[in-house]
Amino acid sequence: MLLNGLRALYEGTFWLRDIADRRKISRWSRAKLEASLTRRFRQMAVHAIQQSPFFAEVAASNRIDPTRCSPQDFPELTKNQLIHDFDRIVTNSALSKTRIAEFFHRSCDPGELLDKRFYVLQTSGSTGPPGYTAFTPREWNRGCSSQFRVMPGLRIRKRLAFVGMTTHHCAGVSLALTGRRGINRLFYDCRAYDCNLPTVEIVRQLNEFQP
Repeated sequence: MLLNGLRALYEGTFWLRDIADRRKISRWSRAKLEASLTRRFRQMAVHAIQQSPFFAEVAASNRIDPTRCSPQDFPELTKNQLIHDFDRIVTNSALSKTRIAEFFHRSCDPGELLDKRFYVLQTSGSTGPPGYTAFTPREWNRGCSSQFRVMPGLRIRKRLAFVGMTTHHCAGVSLALTGRRGINRLFYDCRAYDCNLPTVEIVRQLNEFQP
């Protein structure tokens, strides 16, 4: 319990920092924003080339200098490549396609984290084999914080509802249920409604909840 509480507080600092960062960035000039994006992209490229055999080969075969590169220097990464070469692409040795597949097989709770420290998602598989992606809490919260561009400000127990697939680790429900984690529960009351329920039942529950 103590460890969970400390983890929740630690993740909470991410949100506060990201909210402050986005407010600051919103006042930047276009030139300053583009310079920052270029710098961050190159930092990411250095990390990927150092840690991923796949991207090390891509950089070598395309003669990419990560300290001077741009996104256009890299060939397109397709979903099929991500599926086939996942273990060579991923930059954290604790993650593998087999481990994630085993986790999905036993876990139907989209709020559960792999090893209690990785957000892992799978695509629905509607257009082929499902693909996997994985994020640390820091990375996940950074991405989620972009919601404040369209939903600015915080309010105590703001009611949010999600209607869709709720029994798999898909992006939509995982994002929606982030509001239940840690200090986020102070600001959001998030509920998920499975799209396989009868429509009249979904509508009844939404009317009762009043998101």
